[in-house]
Amino acid sequence: MTRKRSDRLAVVVRLAQLKEQRERVNFSAAREAHAQQRKLCTQLEQYLDEYQLLNAAGQTTVATLSALRNGSQFVAQLSASIEQQQQQAALSLARMQEARKAWEIEMAKLDSLSSLLERSRNEENRELEHKADREAVDIWQAASTGAALRRARRG
Repeated sequence: MTRKRSDRLAVVVRLAQLKEQRERVNFSAAREAHAQQRKLCTQLEQYLDEYQLLNAAGQTTVATLSALRNGSQFVAQLSASIEQQQQQAALSLARMQEARKAWEIEMAKLDSLSSLLERSRNEENRELEHKADREAVDIWQAASTGAALRRARRG
């Protein structure tokens, strides 16, 4: 026995739902990762700003050459860390955008397949109604023909 088209399409729609769900989860994870990368970047930038403010306030005292060199190296390392973190944030943004695009593609596929399934079910229902109407007409015609034959035999 052949399965109805809508039954076969229902399986395809279910698979599309699973793919869409997987891509939604991937996008959500990528969005969370990007938010975390941006948060780390912001924290490093705030720390650098605070450090520089504290050093500017402490400039009233005489600092040794060694202390200045250490402070300068620390700021350079912190700036390099900030730059590296900004690169990580940019990469996570790109991954998030790719994940969003993949999710949107799967959503569009799911919408199309769902519409196709609905149209297929509607068409099958119309065909069943049409078949039932034809059967009713056939029964009516057979009954009418039978009644006419009986009248003709009697008469």
